[in-house]
Amino acid sequence: MRLSPDQREGFSERVKRLLTVGSLQAFSKAYELITEQRLLFHDARILTDLRPVFHDENVTKGPVGFVVIHSLRIEYHSPLGHDEIYLAMDDLDLSELLEVIMRAQDKAESLKLLLNDKSLSDLTP
Repeated sequence: MRLSPDQREGFSERVKRLLTVGSLQAFSKAYELITEQRLLFHDARILTDLRPVFHDENVTKGPVGFVVIHSLRIEYHSPLGHDEIYLAMDDLDLSELLEVIMRAQDKAESLKLLLNDKSLSDLTP
């Protein structure tokens, strides 16, 4: 559909007004702050495996035992594109990571309550 010159001018004015709406500008600034980091989280997964442990002297006897290994895969976006990193973890590492995540969630909830008390907007997408 083609717009007449009058329609184009009206459309252009509406777009300019839309782009100067305070809430849109605030959201744009909030998004810019969130994505300002060099590496941006994309996804994560924890792979859990049993790994056999063999005697050095005689591997033909089979494993003497097993260890449980967790591999934390974190996918992220960087200026160079999409990438991932694998981190080996044990059960203690998982517990520590869980505590760190729960603490971050508690802090976020505390800050959201503060925003609510001060009647400020949460612009987090």
